[in-house]
Amino acid sequence: MFFKPEFTPEDRARYFRVIRRYLDAYGLSIEADSEVHARDKKEAIFDRVYARLLNNARQPQSGKVIGGFSYLKTVADADEEQLFREWISPLNPALRTGEDNYYLHMGDLRVINPFCPYQRRLFIETQGSVHLFIIRRSGAMSWAEIKPLLQGAPVQTGGQGRGIRSHLSQCSWYTPTTNGLHLSASDQDALRETEAVKEFFIHSRQNRP
Repeated sequence: MFFKPEFTPEDRARYFRVIRRYLDAYGLSIEADSEVHARDKKEAIFDRVYARLLNNARQPQSGKVIGGFSYLKTVADADEEQLFREWISPLNPALRTGEDNYYLHMGDLRVINPFCPYQRRLFIETQGSVHLFIIRRSGAMSWAEIKPLLQGAPVQTGGQGRGIRSHLSQCSWYTPTTNGLHLSASDQDALRETEAVKEFFIHSRQNRP
């Protein structure tokens, strides 16, 4: 789990007890944590954790399908922030064809992971830190069962107000994509992301002067 840079220090202080309460309720405990401020290190974390999203977003055009990064290079008047705003618009259904493969229709093109270019820049350039947590699970519930209850839906409307996101969605910076909190999607992803973060810290220590 980690707090994303858009999750402001004030809101972290305000909601940390709430988050701890949710963790306790589902038999989760914080084993270790670390805060990362440097731009280059935030970039490394984003690129490691979101590697599959980024890989799909960088695919070249094939027929009517194109990755978000490639779309910005190909279409002269395309703008990464405008593409992001199109994606998070309440009028846009969150469509996907497979894992880490979301898309937005732009004219006759299907743009894959259109939020990635702008979201990556926000993650790196926003002043806030990335606060990393290693979480240990106990109890009988699987992570697949816990995650939707703990986290809640990205879009918090009507009867969907549940999980940590039901609280964070009240913050001015919250969108379904810049939602302040990252949780691994599955046990397999948790292992992969934990290894990626461990490798990041090992690499960081080896490169200290």
